[in-house]
Amino acid sequence: MATQQRTVATPNRDIHKVALNTERHVVEGLLQKGVSASERLLRCVSDLSPPKLKGSVVTSLAPQSTRASLDLDDTSPAADHSLAPMEWTSIGHFGKTEAWSRSAAGEVFMTRGRVLIRPEEMGGHGGLEVDDVMAYLWDSNNLKVYDPLVEKVCKVSDVPVPTGDDTKMDVSYIADYSPFIGIPGRDYGCLRHYSRRVGGSGDHQVQSITGLELPYESETHFRGEILLVGFECRKLDDGTLQIAYVEQVDVRSSVPEWMQQPLKTRHVALLDTIKQKLIEAKTASGA
Repeated sequence: MATQQRTVATPNRDIHKVALNTERHVVEGLLQKGVSASERLLRCVSDLSPPKLKGSVVTSLAPQSTRASLDLDDTSPAADHSLAPMEWTSIGHFGKTEAWSRSAAGEVFMTRGRVLIRPEEMGGHGGLEVDDVMAYLWDSNNLKVYDPLVEKVCKVSDVPVPTGDDTKMDVSYIADYSPFIGIPGRDYGCLRHYSRRVGGSGDHQVQSITGLELPYESETHFRGEILLVGFECRKLDDGTLQIAYVEQVDVRSSVPEWMQQPLKTRHVALLDTIKQKLIEAKTASGA
């Protein structure tokens, strides 16, 4: 059993908040789960990124931590072709966000988006850095600012990963509003994983979210499952920041998929709000 129960107030009732079991094998398992989600996210956006993307991720808490090489250069004999780019269908733009979808047999519908922040858009206040973007995204308080579906965010616990600033994880609870009248909103247990990758294409950072069962049930929300959600951010050669977003969520709803897909597709437009808030914060700081 990875967790223990304790009570915390939520919008509609007291639910149980988990206290993380920090035994080594539990943390090791969470780390492997987080790394796997981040690597899958990178596969989803690999065709948006410069070729020869290389880096490393911590995959063990052992004193001599093993590191799994990540190589998305398909021309390399040593490349892992299981990480080759996936097939996506362009669905145009939502504001400044370029969007794609993926609908494959046996898979839950997926979406992804990309937004660019160019140096000239900063109004002479200096460029944004990858660190600025990922710090904003890691702050759970900002989730309700840029995601209109989020009703409640509750951070449960940090995951003690003693690997410095290059990797961090936490566990959280998220409850969403329902976009459909008469149908309850969904809630999710979440494992969040952050990693910094430094390779031939420069500094880029990844934040992935995958589902994690939490030991309680809500009286007001139905439990969904986050299969993969997350961001990848990198600075391009001309100083432009690229922020990519991937979403694959099983809402476990009786609503037909054909009704869900337009909502899921438009949801990638949250990247426009993120871009706006980042520029506003930078401008307000006067930096």
